[in-house]
Amino acid sequence: MSEQATNTDLTIVRNENVQMIAQTAPEVYKNNTISCKKCTDFGKRLLVQIKEHGMTDELDMQCATYINKARNTVKKMNTSRSAITKIFDQIRSEFTGMENAIDPTKTNSVPYQIQQARNAYAAQKRAEEERKRGEDFELIGLSYYPFWHGSLQMLNDNMNDIAKRYGKDLIVAEVSMGYTMDDYKDYEKLADEERKGYATKPALVEKIEYPMTVQGQYDFMEDFLNRISHIDDGKGKGFFYWEPAWIPVPGSGWATPASLKYIQDPGPCGNEWANQALFDYEGNALPTLKLIHDFKA
Repeated sequence: MSEQATNTDLTIVRNENVQMIAQTAPEVYKNNTISCKKCTDFGKRLLVQIKEHGMTDELDMQCATYINKARNTVKKMNTSRSAITKIFDQIRSEFTGMENAIDPTKTNSVPYQIQQARNAYAAQKRAEEERKRGEDFELIGLSYYPFWHGSLQMLNDNMNDIAKRYGKDLIVAEVSMGYTMDDYKDYEKLADEERKGYATKPALVEKIEYPMTVQGQYDFMEDFLNRISHIDDGKGKGFFYWEPAWIPVPGSGWATPASLKYIQDPGPCGNEWANQALFDYEGNALPTLKLIHDFKA
């Protein structure tokens, strides 16, 4: 574990720093609030003139002067608060460093290295069990969902280890990435007790390297595609996206009442995957679909 994570003496939290913040922060905050309001109010008055009369040479000069003053005001505000916020930034950095040192999703952390060992061991046990049964296989498939299974680097490392260990081609048999956290209840038209709800629970989403946005989904898949196409010895052969077209239309749940009864599952039904599809809730293709279609290793 890093020296930073084991240091129990956070020297920047000293009495003089705390006193400085307590003594100066209220006044700095008050002054910056006044400066911000004055600058904003003056700018709004200029906007009113522009809307009422249109831009003129004289008004353009006033606007140029205002923009320059706004820049200078920002600089003064930044200077007045920098000593205070610098201490907070240092404290935040210290805490973040400690968290990263034991975060299983952070490359080179101790938990990350332990998880990599577990992943390799699980793959080894699976292959050995199949060999004991006299089974042969051409491909090894892996499941990977970023909100459950860790970072893309963890997937990358595990695939390279498996490729080296067994010399088999690899596919990621299921993968997905969300593009929104907007609710889709109105599309499903189900009562709350009938809905499955998100698989991407907020606490899980916080651990994903990319944001749950349209661009975040695109960037994640671009990273994913580049990684699996560069597995050692060309062993990364492809993937299956699950489930690209599972949009939240009525009746499109993972099970029906009859099937729940048959498998003795308490339910509920509903769609827990709609915000990870490659189409939005209205059925429009997202940019990630074209990325996948056009991707060349």
